[in-house]
This record gives sequence, structure tokens and C-alpha cells, in this order.
Amino acid sequence: MTAHPPEEELARRLTALAEPVRSPLPPSEIDRLARLGRRRMRRTRAATTLAVSGLAASAVAIGVSAAPGDRGSSPDDASYASDPAATTAAPTAGPSSGPTSGPTSGSSATGSCASGPVEGRGPLGGHGATLRTYRDLLAAHLDPTGQHLAAAVSNVQSGSDRCGLNSLGTKLGWSSPTGPGLGMVQVEVTTGPWAQAQVRMSREGWQRLPDLPTGVVAGWASEDQSGRAVGLTRADGTTVAVEVDALFGNDSLTPVDGIDLSTEQLVAAAADPGFVLPAP
Repeated sequence: MTAHPPEEELARRLTALAEPVRSPLPPSEIDRLARLGRRRMRRTRAATTLAVSGLAASAVAIGVSAAPGDRGSSPDDASYASDPAATTAAPTAGPSSGPTSGPTSGSSATGSCASGPVEGRGPLGGHGATLRTYRDLLAAHLDPTGQHLAAAVSNVQSGSDRCGLNSLGTKLGWSSPTGPGLGMVQVEVTTGPWAQAQVRMSREGWQRLPDLPTGVVAGWASEDQSGRAVGLTRADGTTVAVEVDALFGNDSLTPVDGIDLSTEQLVAAAADPGFVLPAP
């Protein structure tokens, strides 16, 4: 009998075991599950990035005290500038002030603050009223008949820097009265860099929007087989992102039977001036 090295013998046996195995799923279902897996991995990486940034911000706040007037470029500035989808000026904190000719002056949030997840107090991190306003704005633009968008807000997505809260949003269920499944609508309002927004990091294939609403200085859109998203940066530096997906990955295993929402509808929703961060 011919002797084989241990590695070759193991590979030979595994191959022999795998030969009779046949996938019970059709190729289309395998492709769908693979896409969902890649989407979940991107969302996990986005959340991990925010958590790591938060730890770095805490370390800097404890060990370093920068002298006034000595605020150089930070790694966040470099990553934002190098991102192909982020070429506008770094955002500054503050509510929308309406249409202007360009970004307002002043130091950017990323010039002196590093982003990270924030722990809120009480239900919905203490931002229940703001998140319910977000929900109502989405309903007005995307579901005026009230047939699809979840009425209750039970999810909060938030982030902060050393200057305070710089990102707030929620994920809402989207259902169909004619069939099973659960989709998702997400909104994110941030004064941090677009390159670090959760919606931005959770999707691929972002493209510049050629036509922008009044008061918006930059816009992007992303679309794939399961959904689409847009991100709009206003003249004051606030960015609003709205995403729809046929599957609410954390709450359902069955996608809803299509979300018939266009990129134009998402842009109209994201451009609503009511999407602002709560006052400090």
C-alpha cells in the first residue's frame, strides 16, 4: 500500500467524504444567502469600527491635553479625504440653517473629536422623542398611507465624539399586508464624516448623485438586488442617510416581497430639514 504524507492523506479523505454531498438549495438561493452574509459582515465591520474609534477617543481624552491653537490633522481627516465618495468639506456640528452657497466655516468635528458609540440613558438612549420624529418624517415621505412602516420605534443607533452626540438614527420594520417577511428602513443623521457613517460603511457601490435638492452640497446613492440607500450632506455639514432593504437581517429570516421605493423618494425623504440632531 502506498503511504501518503499526513497532509495529503487528510486532503484525500476530506475530498472523498465531500464527493457524495450535494447542496439541497438551488443556486439562486445560495447566491441570495451569500449576499446576505456579505451585507451582515459589512455591518459588523461598521459597528466594530465605531467601537474601536470610541476606545481611542477615551484614551486620548485621558492621556492628552492639546494646547489651544495646536490642533493638527487627525487620522479621521486623512481617511475622510482619501475616501473616493467623500470629497466635501468635513462636516461641522449644528442643525440645518437652510440653503446656503456652500459649507459653513469653522473647524470640523473630526479635527478635534474622534467618533465612537455612545451609551444613552433610559429607553432609546434618552432620544425617544427625536427618534419618533424621525419615524414620522419617514412615514410622511415613504409610507403616507401607513400600510408598511412600523408604528413603534424600538431601535436606536447613535455615536458620539468628545464634542458630544454626533450621530443618531433608527431602524424600522417594513411589512407588506399581502405577504410574510420583514424589510427594513434605516435613517441616520450625523455631523461626523460621511466616510464613517454606518450606512456608508454597510453598503458598497456608492455613486455621486448628479442632481441635488436645494441646500444639499453633496449626495451619493447605492443600489443592489436587496435594496438601496442615499446620503445627503447639507451646507451646514449635517449628513442624512436613508436606507431600505428587503430583509431586516436582525429581526427576520424572510425578506419582504419587495420595497417599491425609488432613489428619488429616498432623496426627498433625506432632504427633509426636520432631520436634525437633538440640542445638547
